[in-house]
This record gives sequence, structure tokens and C-alpha cells, in this order.
Amino acid sequence: MSDATENLLVDLGNSRVKWATSSIDDWSEGQPFENNGTQTDFTVWRDLKPANIYVSNSAGDSCYQHLCDWCSGIWNLFPQTLEAQIEQAGIKNGYRDPNQLGVDRWLAMVAARQIYPSAFVVVDCGTAITVDSVSENGQFLGGVISVGSQTMISALKAKAPHLSSGTMNYSGVLNLDTQNAIDSGALIFVAGGIERVLKEVESSLDSGFPVVMTGGSAPAIAPLIDGPVDIRPDLVLRGIQVVIETGF
Repeated sequence: MSDATENLLVDLGNSRVKWATSSIDDWSEGQPFENNGTQTDFTVWRDLKPANIYVSNSAGDSCYQHLCDWCSGIWNLFPQTLEAQIEQAGIKNGYRDPNQLGVDRWLAMVAARQIYPSAFVVVDCGTAITVDSVSENGQFLGGVISVGSQTMISALKAKAPHLSSGTMNYSGVLNLDTQNAIDSGALIFVAGGIERVLKEVESSLDSGFPVVMTGGSAPAIAPLIDGPVDIRPDLVLRGIQVVIETGF
């Protein structure tokens, strides 16, 4: 049974729900589970007793409302969504309308800033791939968004349902079966796109900047990137915690 003074932190993604509980002197990360929209099952949290619930919502209004209804029914608590700010915890927003920047991207940069006081790049490998660059003084310089490897495969199978894929393992580029060819192709093309972005970013950040990677596909994609990659699976959740600690 959890302490009643703890916070429940929720990264409500398009494919998965990541979560953790935190208090002044404790951090406990839970097992991610599948996001099924308005059918998502949150009962894994039933025995928790959070004092507050903080949410990074990338899954849309209907899924968030389903989360709110569940939390209200179980705890009589209303989850608080976070938004990108003009400036927060060492990061300066570069968007003309700061709220238009995805909160998951913002929180990932906020968390990475606490790890790296210099320039860095955050790569989030989920349903979408995002690559965001931050200068040494904390200025968000901009980024790109593309489809993730699993999304790429899903789109291919939607057009060609007779094709099949496996467990998203990379087996090189000389595959003699269709399943491995599809999985490896998705991974290597995503990795190649990321590397192209990183090469172009060098003109703004100079070489040697750290690359921080998060998201469910990060472990499969990181080994395909030329150069060191710092994998941080809980980067968005850590960003939520930073915002709680530093104030809204």
C-alpha cells in the first residue's frame, strides 16, 4: 500500500501509459501498460493512494477524459495536466505559441537539462520520432517529428495486410525472410533519419553534444546510431518530477 502523501506521475502516450509514484524521499517507477484509448484499464493503480496526479498527455482529449473519470471514481481526484511553458527549469521555449509544443517533448528537455548543463539533443522513439535540440544556454532551437518504427510497420501492413512482422529485432540489411526484412528495414530507416538530423544539428551545436534517447523503441534503435547514446526510459516522468519540485 502506498503512502498517502505521494504523487502519481503519468506519461499518457499514444501507445503506452508510463507511470511512477514519487514523494519527498522516494521514487518508484511502475510497469508501463497498453493505452487502449477510452478502453484503457487503469486498475493496476487501484491500491495506490495518491495525494496528487500529474499528467503529460499526448494521447488526446478522449483518453485523458477516460483517465479523469477513472481517477475521480476511485479517489475523487482530478488529474492535473502539464503544458509547455515560455521558460521553465532551465529551458527556454522557441515556439511562437509555447503551448503548441508537445508537453512530452517539453518535459523530456526539462529532464535532460538537469542531467546535461551543456547543449544536447533529445530523441524520443515512440509512436512518433521526435528529435529536439537545446543550446548551451538552454534555448530550445527546434526539432523534427516523424513516424516511429512500429508506426511505419503498422502503416505498411494496413496497405499490405498479408505481410507480417515480428519482435522488432534488427538482423542487418541482408535478410532472406520478409518478417526480418520489414522489422530491420523500419529500424534502420528510422536510425538513418535520426543520424541525418544529428549531422545537420552539428552546425548549430557543434560536434560532441550528448544525445539523450527515450521512448519504447529506444533500446532497439540506439545501437544503430553512430556514436554514444544515453538511454533514459523515464525521461518524461522525470521531467514531471522536476516541474513539481521547481514549481509551475
